[in-house]
Amino acid sequence: MSIAHLAYLHEPAAQTLNIARQTVEKVFRERQIEAKTNQILSGKVEKRIRVDYLATPYRSVAVQVLGRCGAVTGYMKQWGFRWRDLHDTHPRLLRVMLYDPAVQDIDSTASAIGEAVCDYCGPYDNVTRLHDLLDAASPSLTITRCRKSTTASF
Repeated sequence: MSIAHLAYLHEPAAQTLNIARQTVEKVFRERQIEAKTNQILSGKVEKRIRVDYLATPYRSVAVQVLGRCGAVTGYMKQWGFRWRDLHDTHPRLLRVMLYDPAVQDIDSTASAIGEAVCDYCGPYDNVTRLHDLLDAASPSLTITRCRKSTTASF
């Protein structure tokens, strides 16, 4: 396999993930929110569930950016279980799953799973919906950015 081929295989996923994460982080910056990253939450069944971003104001917000390319139905089934497990432990947690429709193949099953278990499951560029959820969490939402993985407790 040539180096150019490896670069082609690697580059599209990395750029897309960065775009989705940059968009989420831009929304946090616009709202003057510092987001904790790579946070570990404890569910009733699964004790270590890592989410990409966690806001812990009056009402907590967990954000997961889909990082898989192509068909994601199996991955959504895994996250469907995780979101329900987190909801059982933290019923006030707002659950957000974001994806890039140009990279992820969100079929009707994957979409139905996301809609059933998340407060918002949709494309990362729907920033209006993300702002609406942050408004619902708390008008004075503030969170701290963390570079290391930590266990969050609420």
